Amino acid sequence: MGQGSVVIDLAVDRGGNCFGSVRGKVADVHGVKVYGPANLPSDIGRNATELYARNIFSLLQLIYNAEKKALVFDHGDEIVKAALLTEKGCDFA
Repeated sequence: MGQGSVVIDLAVDRGGNCFGSVRGKVADVHGVKVYGPANLPSDIGRNATELYARNIFSLLQLIYNAEKKALVFDHGDEIVKAALLTEKGCDFA
């Protein structure tokens, strides 16, 4: 791997798959960052929840107009447009 590359060793808790990985630390191996996250499965739920909350908050910032105290949909915004996929109903037949 070239200098500046990043490797995440998902198996560090079971001995690791990457040379130089250290559980819970970021190691620099000849300019390559090797990260060995400790107990990764326990972090996934929390991280997924935080990511979902940030996404919902960002969407609400796009569609809430504080002056009008109302939801205002800008159909020209591609994120808002995608979120309003079923705004006018849907036909799954």
